[in-house]
Amino acid sequence: MNYNDEETPKLNLGREKKFANANSLQIVILGGVFVALVIALIFFIAYKPEDNFSSKIEISLNVTDVKISDSLKCDASEDAIKDSKNIKLTYKKSDEKFYFGEQKNMIDEDGTLIEPDEKDLRNGVDLVIDNITDKVYVVVEYSSDEDDSDAIKYYYKDTKDGKISIPFSSYKTTSVSVFVYNNDENCNKLLKNYSVVLPRYNDLHNNEKCNTTEGKESKYCVEYTYDNFNESVLNKLETAKKEETKLDVVSIVIVFVLFAAAGVFIFIKLR
Repeated sequence: MNYNDEETPKLNLGREKKFANANSLQIVILGGVFVALVIALIFFIAYKPEDNFSSKIEISLNVTDVKISDSLKCDASEDAIKDSKNIKLTYKKSDEKFYFGEQKNMIDEDGTLIEPDEKDLRNGVDLVIDNITDKVYVVVEYSSDEDDSDAIKYYYKDTKDGKISIPFSSYKTTSVSVFVYNNDENCNKLLKNYSVVLPRYNDLHNNEKCNTTEGKESKYCVEYTYDNFNESVLNKLETAKKEETKLDVVSIVIVFVLFAAAGVFIFIKLR
């Protein structure tokens, strides 16, 4: 047999290359879908939707920089002006306790002051003034329950490294005016005037519903607040928890179904 007379079969390399490219593209696409589903699964497991019940709310001090018009013609030193702008106002929980109620309820018919029970006491709120220097002094003015206006002057020597903490009752919000003056007897000029509203104690803070994870991260349970919350709002914490749990479960189930379907599809295509 003459093998040289047989026709040599022709190899269709172009067609095989075309099929190889098609399979590679298919694998890349399926691989991309697989990766996307994995990322989606991780996202849905880790993601916690934000709302009014689960997001942490920080209550910042209500401070307004009041425009001033001083009739004094003298000029304060540049250092005093700079230091007045660096005054920092914040608040914190006070170590001092106050009667949690109207002051008039502490006086009997004879005008004698009644000693309140421990259960009627709450920690007050401190107004904290920082960065007082020897170039300036601060005057703090506020009104008591009897509508008597009190004003206290603070120099650097009255502070602890430039900081003072002034306790107030937290039964209700308290309005305070803070004046910053140039510390110069020849030029007693007002440099800054701040109108401050201190928050009040939130009586819901000790409610058992506020001891839950949702409660500790809820604006309804913060220790000090500017709002007036009714106890009924705490029912929303449980509702929010159920809705969030339901959403998480449904989301995870959907992703798992898609994940499984994609896995089966990829397995069949690659066989």
